[in-house]
Amino acid sequence: VENAGANVLDDYEEGTWTVTNSETPQTEVGRYVKIGANVTCYFNLQSHASNTTTGDMGGLPFPLANNDAANNGTGFVSYQNSESGEVWSIAADKNATTWSFRVADTQKQIAADKGVTGMIAFTLA
Repeated sequence: VENAGANVLDDYEEGTWTVTNSETPQTEVGRYVKIGANVTCYFNLQSHASNTTTGDMGGLPFPLANNDAANNGTGFVSYQNSESGEVWSIAADKNATTWSFRVADTQKQIAADKGVTGMIAFTLA
């Protein structure tokens, strides 16, 4: 579009990312979309039959912004079969690529042979 100026979308990226954890999940499928300074990450995790994952996750494809105006990253879990009846959310850490599953202030772990699917949205550093 001629003379579109500031309305031109010139920073768009799609890709994959790998979730990290000290107890590496059996399946760790992640995709992301970056538009300007905004990133949305999608994931599907399945733990090993014999291992519970720790609550500390990592591997986001970009670090989050390090300012209060941008807020921490946030996300939701659309499916989990690790803890029946609980609704999990996601909290991501400022100026980092780390995140965790939460129920209120309590960090959650993925139980052995269980799965979690969700997304995280944040602003770039």
